[in-house]
Amino acid sequence: MSLNEILISTRRLTLRAIKLTDSASMLKYRSNQIVSQYQNWKPRLLEDVNDFISKLSDLPNIPDTWYQLGIFIKEKNELIGDIGIHFIDNSQVEIGFTLSLEYQGKGFASEAVVEVINYLFFNLKKHRLVASVDPRNIKSMTLLGKIGLRKEAHFRKSIWFNEQWADDVVFAILEEEWAMKIKPSLKEQLYQLEEQLLQPEVRKSTNNLEILLAEDFIEFGSSGRIFDKQQIVEGLPHSPTVRMTFKDFEVKALAPDVILTTFRVVKHNEPRSEMRYSLRSSIWKYIDGRWQMVFHQGTPTMEH
Repeated sequence: MSLNEILISTRRLTLRAIKLTDSASMLKYRSNQIVSQYQNWKPRLLEDVNDFISKLSDLPNIPDTWYQLGIFIKEKNELIGDIGIHFIDNSQVEIGFTLSLEYQGKGFASEAVVEVINYLFFNLKKHRLVASVDPRNIKSMTLLGKIGLRKEAHFRKSIWFNEQWADDVVFAILEEEWAMKIKPSLKEQLYQLEEQLLQPEVRKSTNNLEILLAEDFIEFGSSGRIFDKQQIVEGLPHSPTVRMTFKDFEVKALAPDVILTTFRVVKHNEPRSEMRYSLRSSIWKYIDGRWQMVFHQGTPTMEH
């Protein structure tokens, strides 16, 4: 994979560039008449898909090109859909999405689309995003409204489609609007990530720590010692197991893709029935489609 390609990982999905080796899988769901009923492109043969893929841009973020991401379900490594990204210019993008009929109604489309929008705004720093939808496509209209895009225009009989004139509805959102809309869910998401890092099963797993901590992660220990990612990943799994809980959790955006979290942690020393308190702060950065911790610091305190 090129370092410039988009690779996004969600809880259930992996999103990566569509390749010619994906043609047969793509044809399987794209040729379904129900799936393609509101789309201009209706492939019938493998050659149709090969031709479509060969005309796509190999790299993202090139003005006036289309870049196609495949939606792969992690459980089976199976292609179940795709998201097209039209890089209109350096600041604006258009998206379109298609999902296999078998996997519709299970939240996969919204899970994928939300993370793609996150990537476009937070990683590629786009200003505005639009999506064009046939108003008869109720499922797509509902999805776009549900995740926060606004219905910006309804053009009457503006597109020649299936030998007749059809309406076109445009949904859109600005980067600053998206950042405001995701704040509540973002706080819950980061709360869950911080909570994971307090769980013994996560702290004992080098694989989990590798995923949650960024490559340039730094921790300032209470003793004043500085730890890098390698030291934490190698040392934390061997540390004593201590039950921890936290409260007073708050988040503050330092930048669209950089979030500061602050909270209080209580360590429960079960044999002695003792509790130790500390103030914690972390900095999380949105990197390659997921949030990773880049900094952490803890300060012991006597406050309850």
